[in-house]
Amino acid sequence: MSIEDELKIYEPFYSSFKDEVLNFLLEIKNQHKTTVDIYNVDGRVKSAISVEEKINNLNGKLSKLCDLQDIAGVRVICHCTSDLERFDTILSEELKKKYTEIERQPRSGKSGYRGIHYIVKKEFEISGKKENLLCEIQL
Repeated sequence: MSIEDELKIYEPFYSSFKDEVLNFLLEIKNQHKTTVDIYNVDGRVKSAISVEEKINNLNGKLSKLCDLQDIAGVRVICHCTSDLERFDTILSEELKKKYTEIERQPRSGKSGYRGIHYIVKKEFEISGKKENLLCEIQL
């Protein structure tokens, strides 16, 4: 089965998962709007072309589509580093209440990027089979 065909099967599940995480983050944003200034929260599901390019760049190091951690993604943009740090602390606690499998990946580099990525996992039944899908949250 081609990546495009496989993604057609999985896309509604990734889209649903992305919407769930996006709404969850918007709720947290609204609950903490007096203490954390967030510029924007948005989400996306990668296109088939983007997914195919990423898989090709991995040179066979991927066993299945569900192993890609950023097909579904949500991005939170804060106005300043102190807001990012406060939201990170809040989000870390809130994610534990909703998801059982969470991976936090702080990022930094010579480019000055100071983002923090969380990977959350959720089980879905797809074509009669249980699959764990991943959604990446970028702060």
